This record gives sequence, structure tokens and C-alpha cells, in this order.
Amino acid sequence: TCSPYITNNFLYLLNATKSRKLYEILNTNCEEPTGKVRWNQIFNICDAEWEQIFSLPFRLTKNTKLQWFQFRINHKILSTNSFLQKIKLKDTNICTFCRNETETIEHILWDCEIVQALLDEFVTFCCNKIHWHISFAKKAFILGSCVKKDTVKNLITLQIKYYIYSMRCSNNSIHLNGLISSIKSLYKTSKHIA
Repeated sequence: TCSPYITNNFLYLLNATKSRKLYEILNTNCEEPTGKVRWNQIFNICDAEWEQIFSLPFRLTKNTKLQWFQFRINHKILSTNSFLQKIKLKDTNICTFCRNETETIEHILWDCEIVQALLDEFVTFCCNKIHWHISFAKKAFILGSCVKKDTVKNLITLQIKYYIYSMRCSNNSIHLNGLISSIKSLYKTSKHIA
């Protein structure tokens, strides 16, 4: 033959006027995201709820740092000491705050006793100072609540998680005053953008 042989499948793609057909073909054999599989082992979440969880950070805020942070939580790719030890960047996998247990995403954002003490202080502060009765559940705190009326709570929860993680990355302790300052900063920025 004078030219290379092209199968009918490739001819169909080459003759297509839009890349949508190629996109559809590539997506027909998609696997489930790894984070979804791993979180389902812990929380057992239905597919309809996953769609809301994945879109939640992008509906909550325009802040790309917060969006990227929650994206990494959802896909279970947020760096913790457990992961950093596996790739030999840290000598230990122990929690930065409590120094008692292995630091995983669930531990650093929920199970750690220091984090739980901070959350208890925050709940008490909200109840006493601003008369807002707020409570947290593990799944809703880590992945976000899919209830529409929880938009403000989700945004504050996202900021709390970001504060905890940023203090962990800078090896600083977490405290209520720093958390409140962080939330006020988020409020001022959001107000300015609006």
C-alpha cells in the first residue's frame, strides 16, 4: 500500500468534526475514583450523594485553595505523616498534634483528641457567644453535608479543616483564637468579593 493502513475505528474518529466522540469513547471504560472506593469502605455512600460531594467545594466558594484542599480530601490524596513516611520524606507516621496515633486524613481531621477538643471549644463558643447551636458528625465534617440548608455550616467546616491542616503543615498548635481569626478572614474576603 502507498499509505499507512487505518482501521475503521480510527477513521471514524479522524472524520469526526468534534472531539466529543473521542471523549465519549475514552470515558466508556472509566474506573471509579480511588478516593470514592476508599471512603466507601469507611462511610458507605451512594452514587447520588457522591455527585454532590464532588461538586460541593466548587459550589461553596470561589477560593481555589479551599476548593483544591477539599478536592484532595475527597480523592483521599491529602498528604499526611502516614503517606510521607511511606515515600520516605518523614521518619515517623505519628500525628503532629497528639503524638499518639498514626496520622491519616480521618485522624488529623476528626479522630485526634486535640482536634476534638478544638471542635468542642468551637461549638461552645458558637453556642455562648453567637447563640448558634452547631454540631458536627464525622462524615459531614470530612466530606461535607449534602443538605442545602447547610451551606454556611459547610463553608465554616471547610475553613476549620483548612486551618487544622495548615497548622499541621507548619508544625504549630491549634487553638480557638487562631481558628476564629481564620474564619473572620474568610468572612472578610468573601464579603469583599461579593
